[in-house]
Amino acid sequence: MACILGNRNLQGDFLSGDKIGSFTVLGNTSIDLRDTALPPGALRIDAFCVMGNLKVIVPHGLPVKMNSLPILGDSHVARDVERRVERGMPHVVVNGFAIMGNLVVVAQD
Repeated sequence: MACILGNRNLQGDFLSGDKIGSFTVLGNTSIDLRDTALPPGALRIDAFCVMGNLKVIVPHGLPVKMNSLPILGDSHVARDVERRVERGMPHVVVNGFAIMGNLVVVAQD
């Protein structure tokens, strides 16, 4: 999915596999995983942000691992997001770059 000079919000039951690709340039993308059926094991999110923002919203208790490189930007997982992954259980792996942009993961009910 791509977002260039605009806003994109994914929510509801939108997943069709175990991977999401996000390319955001000068815009805002929101991936809300609270109301979607998660695949068993890992859901992989590959993100690329250039002067834009990507916000991943997960339900409380869903573990998240992040591997990202911020360049003149910010990349972080909020403190209240679970980080301990149990083998075979659903979890999210975020891989990405944030160039003059932000890549954040937050937990909400």
